[in-house]
Amino acid sequence: MDKKLLMMALLMTTGLATQAQERLTQYQVRNAITVRTPIMNDSINPKGEKHTAKALLQTPVMLDLANAPTQMLSADTAGLVTFAKADKDNLLYLLKTQLRAERFMKGKLKVTSPVRWELFINGESKMVKDAAEDSISKAATKEITLRLEPEMDYEIAIKLLSTPDDKTAPSLKCELVKDDKFKSEPFLREVKAIYTDLINRHISDLEQQLKVFDKNSVYLPTKKIGKNNPKAAEIEADNTARQEWNRTADMALLSGISEAKILEVKQTEIHEKASQSIKSKGWLPNLFRGIVAKAKDFLQNLIREKDMLPKPTLDIDMAEFRHMRNLMIKAQDKAAEIKHLQDEVLPKLKSQLAEVKGIFKGKDRKSLTEQIEQTEKKISEKLEKLPYVLKKDGYPDVQAFMRIFREMESVVEQYNRDLVEWEYQSRRKSAAANKEQRRPPEKQSVLKHLHEIQYRSETDKSHRKKSFDRDSQ
Repeated sequence: MDKKLLMMALLMTTGLATQAQERLTQYQVRNAITVRTPIMNDSINPKGEKHTAKALLQTPVMLDLANAPTQMLSADTAGLVTFAKADKDNLLYLLKTQLRAERFMKGKLKVTSPVRWELFINGESKMVKDAAEDSISKAATKEITLRLEPEMDYEIAIKLLSTPDDKTAPSLKCELVKDDKFKSEPFLREVKAIYTDLINRHISDLEQQLKVFDKNSVYLPTKKIGKNNPKAAEIEADNTARQEWNRTADMALLSGISEAKILEVKQTEIHEKASQSIKSKGWLPNLFRGIVAKAKDFLQNLIREKDMLPKPTLDIDMAEFRHMRNLMIKAQDKAAEIKHLQDEVLPKLKSQLAEVKGIFKGKDRKSLTEQIEQTEKKISEKLEKLPYVLKKDGYPDVQAFMRIFREMESVVEQYNRDLVEWEYQSRRKSAAANKEQRRPPEKQSVLKHLHEIQYRSETDKSHRKKSFDRDSQ
């Protein structure tokens, strides 16, 4: 397969829309920096060039605002942010904002300002405007072509220069104009399915095949880390937080917590809080990871409060359901092992370590510390392997398995209820004729229903069987 085609397919498969806002309204702004025109004996520099305001715009400024005095500003209803005009000395303002595409997208960033400016994307200068106009209504709008990769952060930094000779105060308006063809949901669904299938045809290892991530699932998607990505360490840390949530969601499902409840926690504890954080403080990766970690802890508390469901039992000879029941028991046993390590073994070791004090207890502390590290490693490994108990049988994840299992289980339970009701009614009828007329519920009809569910399951698995782990979507 052509490498360019594969790369394009990978990008298309992960999605083709964006959640980035149409108008950029939140900015982190550094306090104004005073820049002065160099004092020279002549009106030109040693190279024979006349010094202009354009040269002031080239004043080097650190784009990293981590340790700089800053404030968060919001644009007005027209999308404008406005600053104080320079009086005697020239002023340089530095603004930063963030674009984050959930899926692949193309578009244009339109920048309008009456003063001189320079725009950077991820630290690289993309465009310079070195002329000033009299007002915002007369200001020229510049366009920067964008190509946003899925689940990647794009840091937009803008230097605004205000001089005493400018006719108006410095102001700025930024708008994101998306390519319309990437907005259509039917188009997105169709293209994702096509390219996922195209890629899988050229991946012989079934374990590595891809599947389209379901954004309505209980899981969080992880990001692909491109080659030489300067934010690889940050993305990896973000992926780790997401994977820990996904593993906890698996434990919750196997512990009997409903899918609806997990989705509710995901919505209220992650999506809504992340949205509030972005509105108030802008996109800060560390804050997002903290939100995900707190949501994971919240879900773990729900797991601790709920006893593990008893192993399902069924006496009816239905091979497919019995096979799924055995898978369920196996997965629950492994989940119980993890729960035991998390709730009993690890807290006990930590409690013992806290009690070991004194200068002559160094050996004991070292031994307990090693046991704690080994236990934490064992928990992590078991959580990582938990979904593969079901994946070996063709189910893409725990959520998909539980949906099919619960549906089949309800059919079998209904049959048992019907059978009990028939036996109760039969005991009330002593006449043989009445018994002849009242036959037990047809097992064949139950089997037919089960086979219908099984057929849908097999059809679904034929598209997703041995599909790539959700964590790589």
